Amino acid sequence: MAATEANVVPGQLAPILTALYVGDLDGSVTEEELLRLFNQAGDVVSVKICMDEINQRSLGYGYVNYRNPDEAEKALNVLNFTRLNGKCIRIAYSNK
Repeated sequence: MAATEANVVPGQLAPILTALYVGDLDGSVTEEELLRLFNQAGDVVSVKICMDEINQRSLGYGYVNYRNPDEAEKALNVLNFTRLNGKCIRIAYSNK
């Protein structure tokens, strides 16, 4: 299914799917590494790895936002299960 073909309630605009969830991150992965990897698929707007508030360690997941839904879809299709720092990452559209 293309990114713009999501289920839509009649009368509402179609959601623009540009935000990706990235899970199964190794604790050593940095935001800079994610940016380098995901820039291969298109113009990344932002990258965020979620951290534990107390000890500032990675929670093993983060988010990547694209400007263009086609580039987000490309990243999902091409980079899903890519090995990064010894672990295969898992990518899905972010449900906010």
